[in-house]
Amino acid sequence: MIARIACLIFFHGASLIAFAQTISIQGVAPGYAGTTLRFCTYGDYITYTEDNVVQCDVDATGKFSGSGDITHEGMVFARSGIYFIYFYAVPNGTYTLHLPPYETKSLADSLNPFYEELPIHAGVHTTAEGDINRLMLEGDCKPAGNDEYEAYCRYRGGMAKYQSVRQKVRAVSVNYFRDQPVLYYNEAYMDLFNQIYGRYFEFAHRQYARLSAIINQQEGLAALKTFLLRDSTFHDNALLELVILKNLYDNFYTKIFQHEGLLSLVKEIEATTSYYEHKNIAGNIIRRVTLLMPGYAPPPFALYDTEGNLHHLDGFKGKALYLIFCKVFNYSIINAFERLFTLYNVYRDVVDIAVISVDEDAAQLKAFRDSERYHWRFLHYSHNPDVLKQYDIKALPTYFLLDKEGKLLLSPAPSPLGNIEDVFMRLRDEANRQ
Repeated sequence: MIARIACLIFFHGASLIAFAQTISIQGVAPGYAGTTLRFCTYGDYITYTEDNVVQCDVDATGKFSGSGDITHEGMVFARSGIYFIYFYAVPNGTYTLHLPPYETKSLADSLNPFYEELPIHAGVHTTAEGDINRLMLEGDCKPAGNDEYEAYCRYRGGMAKYQSVRQKVRAVSVNYFRDQPVLYYNEAYMDLFNQIYGRYFEFAHRQYARLSAIINQQEGLAALKTFLLRDSTFHDNALLELVILKNLYDNFYTKIFQHEGLLSLVKEIEATTSYYEHKNIAGNIIRRVTLLMPGYAPPPFALYDTEGNLHHLDGFKGKALYLIFCKVFNYSIINAFERLFTLYNVYRDVVDIAVISVDEDAAQLKAFRDSERYHWRFLHYSHNPDVLKQYDIKALPTYFLLDKEGKLLLSPAPSPLGNIEDVFMRLRDEANRQ
């Protein structure tokens, strides 16, 4: 996984205040002329939420420069073409970057929601002794007078022992995490942490049915902590809360616990924690898991239709919206469209339809739209390819149904060949009663 590049991101401190400081980026890369480099950091290493830092427009000669704010020391990265370009930065630093030759991402790769760019450590011009980029590129992991780099090496070594089964989970937990500072932005620390504690609730659930009751019956954070403190690993509250956050987040994607109970605990941590990092992680979890949850507004987007008109998601309010992500040049989706054509003629007074096409050629999509009898909107993803990631599209087609206020009603929704007509019928009956 690209997020798990061997890169040092280190401890930021445990307070409820994070102070932003400036970072400046510059360079010359003629092959990137006319492109935009969007540099980001990971807001946390549980959800891997990306926070924008600096946006640089590369001019015709290849020059780029920009500045922005970062709240912690660590990895800064940009996705450009086939590359995931990264380097290590500290607040108030100025970095002259040397980028790899530009290589365009193919249309097929752009359309693939599972595509991962090739990670590459950018060359960085600096005169600082013991610069972390230089140490990491050398990769020797020998004493270098840099505590943060040496911490990285220690946890990279811990991962090697864990993967070679030289140390079992319990031993790694005791030797590397108990009574140790929590290194929230240390890539090696968090990588090992995620490996060791990633299925902790699942293990505890098998051992004690009590955990299900605490979560599903919403008994609260104090009860959960009391239960988990049976494990002597947790000598300090910071590690305990981080393990709880990790497992609450991961279990939103399982069927072991009820989502309402998980979400209630995350919200309680956000409201009561004494650690800035935990408040930040909890907020990121809430935004991530509610983004496609019924009752919440989905990610906004702006996409062009086949006539060149720009459509914002908010523009569909007033009716329910049946939102479809698909490739239209596909036999199964054509069958679905034929069924949807009949449904649309019956329920178009209460339901609108928008298709977001991920077909490679927008011109072919227009030809398809012009030659067929389907009168709903066909939008093409190319103006905002991130829409696939924002809607967590893992398979095509995928359907969503939004209510007339723009909030998710069904996520995901049934296909036109399923029981979606029953839902459309209820929507029309409700509209007639109003």
